[in-house]
Amino acid sequence: PEVPDAVVVSVPVAGALKVLEEAAAVQIPAAVLFSEGFADAGTEEGQLRNTALLKFAGESGMAISGPNSMGILSRARHYAASFMLLPKDLKTGGISVISQSGGLTNALTELGRNRGLGFNYLISAGNEAVINAADYLEWLAEDAGTNVIVAIVEGIKDGPRFRAALTHAAAKKPVV
Repeated sequence: PEVPDAVVVSVPVAGALKVLEEAAAVQIPAAVLFSEGFADAGTEEGQLRNTALLKFAGESGMAISGPNSMGILSRARHYAASFMLLPKDLKTGGISVISQSGGLTNALTELGRNRGLGFNYLISAGNEAVINAADYLEWLAEDAGTNVIVAIVEGIKDGPRFRAALTHAAAKKPVV
């Protein structure tokens, strides 16, 4: 009977925007979009889908993580809008990870587990069509449960904004 905080969209790309529209119609403010086939497809059709996604996000105001992501999870909050495969016995701690690569997130958590490190947020940002690394940096800089931010970044769309977010975050806690 209550409006959820977020919707997880894990459908083929042809139906993804329809699911987001249905979520917006009941005023769900955020989405984690697993679907691939937007700008990541490298096709004209994918670019058109990405343009439609950006238009939808702008008109609806919905915060959308992804597309083509493995999702978001928080060890401390017991929250998982993700299909990441976490290593057995992964500790909860103060390291939060933003990654544009789901595979590298998996590798990092495995190495971290082997070294006894504890993780808070694991964010697979995917294509960053709407919410991007700068947004996550700004947010994690203010998160009391995050002591260190790790950013695995393959490309930046808005260099000045990313630099500003990085400067802000690094003034508050270590950023790797």
